[in-house]
Amino acid sequence: MKALSRISAADWRVPLLAAVFAIFAVIFFLVAPDLYRNGQRADPMPIRVLTAAIALCAVPIFVASCFSSRVSVFEDGVVLEWLWWPRFVPYADIVAIEEYGQVVRGLKLSLRDGTHVLIGKHEYDERHRVWDAIKTASEAARASESAPVELGRAGRTTREWIANLRAVADGTAATPRSAGIDLERLRRLIASPGARASDRAAAAVALAADPEAKAHIRVVADDVHDTRLRVALTAAADEDPTALEEALEKLEE
Repeated sequence: MKALSRISAADWRVPLLAAVFAIFAVIFFLVAPDLYRNGQRADPMPIRVLTAAIALCAVPIFVASCFSSRVSVFEDGVVLEWLWWPRFVPYADIVAIEEYGQVVRGLKLSLRDGTHVLIGKHEYDERHRVWDAIKTASEAARASESAPVELGRAGRTTREWIANLRAVADGTAATPRSAGIDLERLRRLIASPGARASDRAAAAVALAADPEAKAHIRVVADDVHDTRLRVALTAAADEDPTALEEALEKLEE
């Protein structure tokens, strides 16, 4: 999937502060033998051990902060990348975005589970460029198709849920209100970037028996950045029961 926006979130102030901190620790380490306490020369060994430990702590901070982090904005969420560790945050999980900090500033994404994701970006223009990109994409995503209640898990086991989803699509579900479900609405839901991943996967399971819908599911899966959702959509299209159960359970974690 092509990113709508890709922005570097590196801040040169962090490695600079770490370097200055390490330099002062090294200087203090060198002058430790000349320090006096109550008119007598102090024992330099404890001081040298302490300053060496401080300097060593500053080194990994300096090295790590020299590597630029990157924010990639996609239709279905935000990917935060640093070195080899990407993290995907779907828009459905973001409840608020706000600024944080005084010296080291950035953006804070508040998530549905109560946790936060911090994006460090000191410069005002760059910070608001990230803000605008995420806000625009998330608002577009939230305007997408909502899920019918018939797709809900409702306390079923994963296997029972899969069976009910297939019954919903073919009109044999136990609930009377599922008889008239709009299959075209399910097709739109599968491709809706702002919908919950579990709802999109549920719609794919419901429609997977239709060859045309199966092709549609595969096309959507190729454009999904969320790895867990992509695996679930592919398993639904392949009608692999074991892989599908595992993928749906991971989406619910």
